[in-house]
Amino acid sequence: MNARLALITSGHNEIARAFHRFPEQPVALIEVPVVSKPHHASQSRCAVYAMKHGFEYACVDRCELHRLSDLLPSWQIDLAITYSVPYLKLQWLKSLRFGAVNLHHALLPAYRGGNPLLWQVIDGLTELGVSVHCVAERLDAGNILAQTTVPKPSVLSKAELARHINTQAGLDLLLSVIPDWVAGSLNAVRQPEHSPTPPANHIPPDQLLPVLRSKRATLERVWEVATLFGSWPDDTLNQQSWCRDLRWVPVRKVTVEVQRHSQENPIEPSQRNSYYYSISGYESSLVTPLGCVVFRPQRFVYARLMYCTRTMLGTIRSLLHRLGLG
Repeated sequence: MNARLALITSGHNEIARAFHRFPEQPVALIEVPVVSKPHHASQSRCAVYAMKHGFEYACVDRCELHRLSDLLPSWQIDLAITYSVPYLKLQWLKSLRFGAVNLHHALLPAYRGGNPLLWQVIDGLTELGVSVHCVAERLDAGNILAQTTVPKPSVLSKAELARHINTQAGLDLLLSVIPDWVAGSLNAVRQPEHSPTPPANHIPPDQLLPVLRSKRATLERVWEVATLFGSWPDDTLNQQSWCRDLRWVPVRKVTVEVQRHSQENPIEPSQRNSYYYSISGYESSLVTPLGCVVFRPQRFVYARLMYCTRTMLGTIRSLLHRLGLG
């Protein structure tokens, strides 16, 4: 009799879209959205996909993951596959005959944590790891079932990079591991107690600058990291007044460019080893010792118009004041 499988994931990603191809018996899809939204469950693409293939479906908020201890046994699940979800306590998974396995985007035991891709890019790795491991009491510390590496492509957003890893290696790794794990023919490799790298935790954009400074990141590395983050909040780039209503677009798009310091645009001697943000009109820059990454707002035409209008009004007010009419 085939093992009954449940996939626990954050959305309609490459792994979720291929769930109907999984070996054994796929039964249930549990979505744990990154951001809880009203009526998300009825409008979710995961829900539509599950209905199309006749799977059980549930949308579980991150603050309600304890519901898994009721959902999984109610569907008689034998094995859970997790991907891109928060840490799950073993007590919620104790009904599973084969436990739970997780797909992790790093070559464990390195880069344990919730954001391994970011830290691998920050550290300048030329190959990115992917591992399938058992879910254990400690985060990403369970026995390794299989792992491999893929070459790191050129500058991509986090979603694009995850999609690349999943399509190149992650999905195939899962499909090959599941039947062997259920059959008991797979030898799991125990992980060492300690990871060779610091925890790969999430970094808010406003805390990224000290990390780049400590790593002495090159301009190209900063460009890759900025692209990986995608949309940057205005308060990170120190914008004021009307700019706070705007979002700053991903560097993958045309509205972001890399500028190197030249003789026409020299860098001050005191700033040659600095990493900082600067503002120039409707642009913001993340400056490094070798150049800067320039950010422009998503609504660029609107931002430029607002900037020119504010500048013109300021000039008019200054002129009226000098004439004694202000």
